[in-house]
Amino acid sequence: MADTIAPLLFNVEDIVETVREPMLVLSADLRVQRANRSFYRTFKVSPDETVDRLVYDLGNRQWDIPALRKLLDEILPQHTFFEDFEVVHEFDSIGQKIMLLNARRIHHEGNDTEFILLAIEDITEQQRLEKLRQELETRFTSLVRNIKDHSVFTLDAEGNITSWNVEAERILGWTEAEALGQHFSIIFTPEDLARQQPETELRTAREKGRAEDERWHIKKSGEWFWALGIVTPTHDDEGNNNGYSKILRDMTDRKRAEEALVKAHDELEQRVEERTEELGRTNAALRESEERLRLLADTIPQLAWMARPDGHIFWYNRRWYEYTGTTPDQMEGWGWESVHDPEVLPKVLMRWKASLANGEPFDMVFPLKGADDKFRPFLTRVNPLRDQEGRVLHWFGTNTDISEIKEMEEALRDTDRRKDEFLATLAHELRNPLAPIRNSLEILKMPSVDTETAQQTRDMMERQVHQLVRLVDDLLDVSRVMRSKIELRRERVELASIVAGAIEAAQPIIEVQGHELSLSLPPESLLLDADPVRLAQVIGNLLTNAAKYTEANGHIWLAAWREGEQVVLSVRDKGIGIAPNMLPHVFELFVQADHASTKSHGGLGIGLTLVKNLVEMHNGSVEARSGGLGKGCEFVVRLPFMVQELQQPNDKENGEQQPDTSSVSHRLLVVDDNKDAATSFAMLLRLKGHEVQVAHDGPSALALATSYRPDMVFLDIGMPGMDGYEVAQRLRQHPELKNVVLAALTGWGQEEDRRHTAEAGFDHHLVKPPDLTAVEGVLAEFKKP
Repeated sequence: MADTIAPLLFNVEDIVETVREPMLVLSADLRVQRANRSFYRTFKVSPDETVDRLVYDLGNRQWDIPALRKLLDEILPQHTFFEDFEVVHEFDSIGQKIMLLNARRIHHEGNDTEFILLAIEDITEQQRLEKLRQELETRFTSLVRNIKDHSVFTLDAEGNITSWNVEAERILGWTEAEALGQHFSIIFTPEDLARQQPETELRTAREKGRAEDERWHIKKSGEWFWALGIVTPTHDDEGNNNGYSKILRDMTDRKRAEEALVKAHDELEQRVEERTEELGRTNAALRESEERLRLLADTIPQLAWMARPDGHIFWYNRRWYEYTGTTPDQMEGWGWESVHDPEVLPKVLMRWKASLANGEPFDMVFPLKGADDKFRPFLTRVNPLRDQEGRVLHWFGTNTDISEIKEMEEALRDTDRRKDEFLATLAHELRNPLAPIRNSLEILKMPSVDTETAQQTRDMMERQVHQLVRLVDDLLDVSRVMRSKIELRRERVELASIVAGAIEAAQPIIEVQGHELSLSLPPESLLLDADPVRLAQVIGNLLTNAAKYTEANGHIWLAAWREGEQVVLSVRDKGIGIAPNMLPHVFELFVQADHASTKSHGGLGIGLTLVKNLVEMHNGSVEARSGGLGKGCEFVVRLPFMVQELQQPNDKENGEQQPDTSSVSHRLLVVDDNKDAATSFAMLLRLKGHEVQVAHDGPSALALATSYRPDMVFLDIGMPGMDGYEVAQRLRQHPELKNVVLAALTGWGQEEDRRHTAEAGFDHHLVKPPDLTAVEGVLAEFKKP
């Protein structure tokens, strides 16, 4: 056999030798015909121990691996190749290895021979590094998430509050709902407001890139607190200032300690003054007060020290030595320079010597080296302690660790960047459906459009409008979910029925992409205590995600099964996959992989965030898996299994038919300041057989309603001048119109908005653009007297 294959081997010899991974050429009976240098070097064997031997006999039968035998003996004869099969094996000479095996069976028609190429990729080190990377990322994420005691909020360009974190609510007392929209001057003292301090901070931040200081602020309760504040400007894509971010750290305890120290010094001066005639007792009192000052300084969390008028530091508190890991001998004189960054030290010395010369306080941020040899940023404040004549007796300094604030500042920059990326993506996603809608309108204007083309154009416009509505709905949903405003409407449901509905909703994009969808559900009933609408949204988002990120004519698998007390649902694809560095972040808000590298099909980066939050609201979990770019991905959802029997559906509820309103004509009034929206909606209602009048403002609507006497009014809320709420109130006050049916027509559709319209006397609430089915449902409920 070796002689027969030899001509073939000669043709591929150069190719085999150039492959960097270990490779074997096997005959049809699995004997080694050739191995490349990489194989001999990796597995520490010689050609005499390898060539013409059965592959299972290599290395004292170390290659008699069950998984490899199954591949070569059973799988390979049925297929021409297999790829990326992972094998973990312990070798005597080189230890445990993790290998990816790839094999291809090659047939040579010229002499009717067959041989097998077996490539072996050692991924042991790669797996070890990946595990280490994941551990480091987990530690870093935990560190960032556990940062507390910082109020963080953002402002628009005028200083109005646009976001308000949980710590801000806890420390300052205002809830997010109370704070949003207010000017950030609500936290400033009357004295600072009189000095226009808020405007000064914003101006300094704009001109210098940041504003940083310590001052008194006010909580909602009226309580004053001392805080270190940092204001940094934010910018739009053109670099224009469009807002600010502010971080506050409560430093009241430190301030009280400093005041106690100053008070102690004042007491010292007073006692010295009172006892000037008793010189002997004066020195004792001075030493006593200094000791008290040192004791107090040892209790504060900051690093603290005292220096003579010439700058010679003669005392450090306990925290200084604990942080720096130094001793008093090392800090003697100007020994403190050893814990400073050599690159920053000249600037520190210049500022310190300037204060020594003019007697002014010294404020500066610079790094100090800790006992672990790592530098951390500190805010340093140095104040002179003077006698009655104004002479400097001592300098008292504190160093406050602000590394956490710096980290939060960096996190805010990252959030601002992700916000900009999201806005750019949103603009892109909105323009996508607007382009075909505009083209369709131009087509319909043409006089020679045939019926089939007109129908195709209308269908296309309907699809794109549905896409726009879905984008808006997703944005509203994610906002409600992130603020815990969604209430689940749980009921006992069968998973199969929810899966069917989700597939129906996702079918259009699956069909457009030409994908094949494989469904695997168990014969047993999988009962859940869940909100069927929200759970269908979860499955639909996962299917849509798989369809978008899988190349055309791909394959998607949807399967469900029961594991103990859990129901498991899997959505898997062979799409573009997820890079390892992106895998831990796929469920974060507005996170998307790089479009160029992943061939992304777009999206707002909120679909998977909705999935995660909705699943967790159902007491479940969701996990993303992927072998990397180009290797597809899988999302696995786990939900609690419900043991109770599924109730039979109510025949009355499921069997009732919606009344047919096509033959019932109503007198309708449409009120909207958007003339195009009002005119098109009225045209649609007239085509449905109704009599319709239109008004574009509140006064006109009231006058027309008085003479026209409509059965129902579709009323826009956000009109200039007289809004929809006032129009509704006046209609209800008119004796002949108090029973008219009112349907709110608005772009606001959250639960709170629906409650407001109901309280204002509206009978129905329709969200723009109104769905025709919803409109027909409203008309179906109306019965003329």
